[in-house]
Amino acid sequence: MDQNFLLKKSDKLLNKKDFSEVFKHKKVFNTGRNLRIFYYISNQNQQRFGLIVSKKISKKAVDRNYMKRIIREWFRHNKLSLPKGDYIFFVKKKFNHDDFLEINQELNSFKERIQKKFL
Repeated sequence: MDQNFLLKKSDKLLNKKDFSEVFKHKKVFNTGRNLRIFYYISNQNQQRFGLIVSKKISKKAVDRNYMKRIIREWFRHNKLSLPKGDYIFFVKKKFNHDDFLEINQELNSFKERIQKKFL
């Protein structure tokens, strides 16, 4: 497997300080009805991401894990085409297998928009 597509611990926002730094700069992109993406483009040398899927969205851990897995997989495949910085993916509305194409489209529209803005 190509090393560029692996997700390492250094690719994730892990602590409260990292999340707070992104929220402090308040750059937000609403992808549509399902996601809100907070981002902070900085002078660091990599792209990092965090996920927020609340129990209010879905009481079942299985559903929350599915949503996280979809976003994590998209990020893994697209991280090299994003500007270097921190990204927090906040799920606003529950989605499932039937909504996969819609979620993928929302994430790709974010990627195109951020590339135009920063690359």
